[in-house]
Amino acid sequence: MNWVFIEVVLFTLVIVQCSSQVTATSETVVLSSTTSTNNPVLVYCNGVNEPGSNDNITWEYTNATGTSRMLSETSSSFNLTSTSDVGEYTCNLNGNPVHNITAAYLAKPTLEHTQHSVTFNDGDKKRKLTCTCVGSYPAVTFEWSRRSEDKGALPVTLSSGGNITIETSSERSVLTFNKLKYNMQAYYECQVMNSAGNQTVEVHVRVKDRLAALWPFLGIVSEVVILIIIIFTYEKRSKKAAAKASRGAATDDAETPLKANDETGTELRNRSSANNKDNC
Repeated sequence: MNWVFIEVVLFTLVIVQCSSQVTATSETVVLSSTTSTNNPVLVYCNGVNEPGSNDNITWEYTNATGTSRMLSETSSSFNLTSTSDVGEYTCNLNGNPVHNITAAYLAKPTLEHTQHSVTFNDGDKKRKLTCTCVGSYPAVTFEWSRRSEDKGALPVTLSSGGNITIETSSERSVLTFNKLKYNMQAYYECQVMNSAGNQTVEVHVRVKDRLAALWPFLGIVSEVVILIIIIFTYEKRSKKAAAKASRGAATDDAETPLKANDETGTELRNRSSANNKDNC
């Protein structure tokens, strides 16, 4: 009898222990920039359908920095009203974890010190594109890609090597052009991903000749020089023509009186001859 009693007691203890070791379920809820008291996100303890009067529900919260604390909530559900509520939530029933919830959020990535496009010079060294994503949870994964300017071109994933170096931390990724070349002109995309989804930001990188700004200036100078040469040549020819015309006019003025005097003398001689004939 004693052995039978002992076996029953042991069997009962095993059943109790197994019933107390409930496997916790998990899920992820996504917060967004519109999450607020007017647009909350509900978290619910799926392990508790109809808690009994003697059941005790508690919630443990671990924030994005890893600090844990017990919440004052004792119900099976409550609302998250801000993106600052990201983190890990554990629902405990009678001291045993029954449901884990990850409150995730993905912030919009940004490119520092750039707009939709940026212009570098051919041959520039250590030019950088910095992609940041602050406030996301869980930590994001960064991915850089390059898309050529050809219509319909598909993005190609980039990695460190050659003229490109990529350095990534938890909230920032820096793409460095070790030495820029013309063929590196393209659209560059920074994509961030976590359990809340993915987002992309793009910038158009233009590469121009280092002396590109000098060519218009040289063109203007060339035009001015050519114009000066034309004006100088025209003035020089005009002066030569004027001098030639002046010499021609002076020659005509010097010869004209001599012809007049000659004609007058001839006329006087003719008249003298005529008078002599009359006297005879």
